Amino acid sequence: MKENISNDNKIILNIDDIYVDLAFKKVRLSKTPGPDGIGYALLLLIYQSNKDIFVDMINDELNNESVIDEFRYADIYPLHKNDDLSDPNNFRPVSCGNCLFKIIESIFMKVINIDIY
Repeated sequence: MKENISNDNKIILNIDDIYVDLAFKKVRLSKTPGPDGIGYALLLLIYQSNKDIFVDMINDELNNESVIDEFRYADIYPLHKNDDLSDPNNFRPVSCGNCLFKIIESIFMKVINIDIY
């Protein structure tokens, strides 16, 4: 990873494909996709066929000062825990967020941890 300082004193992060590889190794490809319908398996396929473009896109997103609106939404499903199905207290919410955002978030957290320690 390279860091540059812009003219307005902002740190510009430039990650490479090693960070993306690590992020994909942490996820289960079979997990349910988020509200956009794009799962980890499809993202991995896109990444493997266009690594440079994918890494550039993640760098753009890491250095953006705001989050894409679609990344803020998640589908929430009730998951039955135990006992009576008619009792709402026997369910817990499970959220399925945007997989691409989770990859970017994972990379960002890795970068922060490396810089801190």
